[in-house]
Amino acid sequence: MKNLLITLSLIIAGYTASMAQCTASWMGWSTSNVTATFVDSSGTDPNTTLYAWDFGDGGTSTDQNPIHQYATGGWYFVCLSIEAQVNGAICRDTYCDSLYVGQQPSSCQAYFGSTVSPNGNNTFSFTNYTQASGGNVYYSWDFGDSTTSTSTSPTHTYSTSGTYTVCLTVAVGANGGIVCTDTYCDTISIVVASGCQSYFAYTFSPASNNTVSFTDYSQTSGGTVSYIWSFGDSTTSTLANPTHTYVTNGAYTACLTITVANPNGVITCTDTYCKTITISTSGACDATFGFQNVGLTADFYSSALSNYSYNWDFGDSSFSYIPNPSHTYAAAGNYIACLTVVDSANSCTDTYCVTVTVNGGGSNCSAVFTYQNGAMGTYFSAGTNTNNQYYFWDFGDGNTSNQQNPVNFYSAVDTYYVCLTVVDVANSCTTTHCDYVYAGSNTNPNNVYDLQGLAYSDSSSGAWSEALIYLISFDSLTQTLSVVDTQTTQYGYFTFRNLAAGSYLLKAALLPSAPAYNDFLPTYYQSVLFWYDAATISVPTGPNNFYSIYMVPGNNPGGPGFIGGNVNQGANKQASGDPLSDVQVMLLNMDDSPVQYTYSSASGGFSFDNVAYGTYKVYAEVLGKPTYPNIVTISAANESVEDVAVVVEEEGVYSSVKEVDPTYVDGTNFYPNPVASAGTLSFNAKEAGTITVRVLNMLGQVVLIQNTQVLPGNQALQIDMSNQQTGAFILSISFNNNTAAHMRFIKD
Repeated sequence: MKNLLITLSLIIAGYTASMAQCTASWMGWSTSNVTATFVDSSGTDPNTTLYAWDFGDGGTSTDQNPIHQYATGGWYFVCLSIEAQVNGAICRDTYCDSLYVGQQPSSCQAYFGSTVSPNGNNTFSFTNYTQASGGNVYYSWDFGDSTTSTSTSPTHTYSTSGTYTVCLTVAVGANGGIVCTDTYCDTISIVVASGCQSYFAYTFSPASNNTVSFTDYSQTSGGTVSYIWSFGDSTTSTLANPTHTYVTNGAYTACLTITVANPNGVITCTDTYCKTITISTSGACDATFGFQNVGLTADFYSSALSNYSYNWDFGDSSFSYIPNPSHTYAAAGNYIACLTVVDSANSCTDTYCVTVTVNGGGSNCSAVFTYQNGAMGTYFSAGTNTNNQYYFWDFGDGNTSNQQNPVNFYSAVDTYYVCLTVVDVANSCTTTHCDYVYAGSNTNPNNVYDLQGLAYSDSSSGAWSEALIYLISFDSLTQTLSVVDTQTTQYGYFTFRNLAAGSYLLKAALLPSAPAYNDFLPTYYQSVLFWYDAATISVPTGPNNFYSIYMVPGNNPGGPGFIGGNVNQGANKQASGDPLSDVQVMLLNMDDSPVQYTYSSASGGFSFDNVAYGTYKVYAEVLGKPTYPNIVTISAANESVEDVAVVVEEEGVYSSVKEVDPTYVDGTNFYPNPVASAGTLSFNAKEAGTITVRVLNMLGQVVLIQNTQVLPGNQALQIDMSNQQTGAFILSISFNNNTAAHMRFIKD
C-alpha cells in the first residue's frame, strides 16, 4: 500500500484493482489543524450506494463525502466500505489506507548531480539537489577517497585514477535532535591527466534503444588528435563523434583511444577510456496504452505500429481489434481493460492491463497534459484548473506529484510512460490520461526554459490569487533592465514559459481588486523593494525552477498628516516636463522600512494620507534608474506637504531643484558644483533654530547628517564630501524638523 503524505492542497489517494463489479476507493486530506476531508471516488451511483466509514479513531460516518474532526494529529488507518447496486446486482467492497492528519512531519531526500571540470577530468563539481523541510538542514559528503566535506555543493579534486563512490548524507535537525536523515550515492570514474586524457559520453536515440550517439570530451594540450573507437561488437570508427547501431541485445564495452601528434608527426601522447553500455530492445513489442475518458466513454490509444495486431478486452465483455478504439460503457464503475499485441515479424507478444474508472460526471473532467523539456527538468502542465480538481501524477520513473503543473527531474535520457489522474469533486468525475514522454538530460533542442512560483503575503499565509508578476530581463552587455512579460497569478501560481537562457528578475504587485492591495508593497524576488537589491535568477536554473515571492508588508500607524506631489518627465536638468502616470511611489521611514505605496495618476499626482508625524523618504521606484528620494517632515506645525516634486530623467529620478518651503529659510545655494572635497551651503535663516543637512547617494542612502544651531540672518555651512565616492548626490535641508529645500550636486 502506498501512502502519500500531504498537507494543505496535497492529497492522499488510494485505489484498488479488483475484478469485482464494484471497487471502493477514497481520497483524503487535511490542513495543519486536525480536521480531515474525505471524498468517495468509488465511481458507483451515490443514489444506490450505502457508505460506511471508519476513521481509525473510533469515529464513523455513513455520508458519501464526510468531514471528520480528530482529537490529535498523526497517522490514522481509514476504511471505506460500500454496498452498491450494479446492473441490478448487489456488490460490496472495502478499501483502507493510511492518512496523516495535521502538520506535515519533517522530510528529507538526498540527491546530487556532478559535472567534470573543463580543466581536468579529476576535478568534479557536485550540485546539491536535496529536498528537505522541517528544521535546520545539514550536509555530509564522502568523496570515496577518505576525504569529506560539509559544504552544500562542493568541488573536489581526486589525486589518482579510479572509480569512486560518492555519497551525500542529509540530516534535518529540530527540537534539539535529528528528525530525518537520508543518503544518496553515485559512482564516478576518474582518470588523472597525463598530457592527454580520453573521455566520452553517450546517449540513446529517441527512436531506437539500440542506436547510440557518442560524444568525445577528451582533453588535449595541442597537436593533431586522431580517434579510434571500439564499440565492443567487433566494429570500429575513426570519427570524433560517431553514431553506432547495435544488432543484438547485450552488454558491450565501448572504448575510445586518442593519439596526439606534434606538427612533425611524432606521437606525443596516447590514452584510452572505456565504458560499459547495455543494449535492450525488448520494448519493441510493447502493449502499453493510454486512455482518456469523459462520462461513460473512454478513448484508448496504443503505439499503433503497422506490424502489430491488436486485441482489446474492455472488461465488460466487449472487444475491439483496431489500434485506437473508443468504447462507451453501459454503467458507471471500475473495469479492467487489457490490450494484447502480436508482432508476427519478430515473434513477439505482450499484454498490458489497467483499471478504467468511468462515471456520468461532467465534461470538464479532463486529464490531457502537455510537457516541455528543459536543460535540467521536464515541465508538465495539466491545462485548465478549477477549485474542485485534484491531480495525481506518475512520471514513470518512480516519482509522483500532486501539483497541477509540476516539474520532474529525470536522471537519464529515456522514454517514460507518464500518467495523470484528475479528480473533479464537484462533477463526481475521475479521469486518467497516459502518454509517452521522451525526457532526461540534453532533451531541450530549442534551449528554452520555464520559471514558475507562488506569490505569498508572508511565509505563513496562503498565496494571493490576484497578483501581477513582472518578468524582467537583465542585459549584462548593456547593463539595462526591461520588462519582457507579465502574468496574472492563478490561485497564487505563475509560470513563464519558453524563456531564452539569460538573467531575469521577478516582481509581484497585488492587483487593485486584491483584498490586501493596500497592505503589501510591490516586491522583488527575495523580499526586497528596490530593483538594485533584487536577486538575479540565471536561466537555466537547475531542477528546481520554482521561485516564491514573499511580499513585503507596509506599516502605517496612522496620523493626521498628508504628503502629496507630482511625478514629471524631466525635460532637462533644471525644469520638469510632462506628467508621468503609473510610477510606483513609496513612503518609507528613514531606515527604508515601508509605510505606504501608491501609483501616480494620469496627471502625475500622488498622495499619502493618514500619515503619522515624523520624517520620511518619498521614493519613486523606476526600473533601472537610481532614485534620489525627497526627505519630508510632518509635524504638528506642518501637518501637510502637498508639493513634493519628483522628476524622472534619463540618468535617474530626482527631487526637483526648488525650495519646498521658504517659511524658514530662503536664498539657498550650494557651491562649487561640482564639488571636489568640501562645499559651502549658504542660506538666509528666518529665525533661530536647528538646521539639519542630509546628503543622500544615488541609491537613496543617507551618507552624511550634519546638525547646526543658527541665528537669524545669512549663514554659510561647510559640507565635507572628502570621504564620499564620485557621483551625483542630493542635499536635503530641514529647519527644526520642517522640510526647507532640496538640491542636487556632483562630487568629482
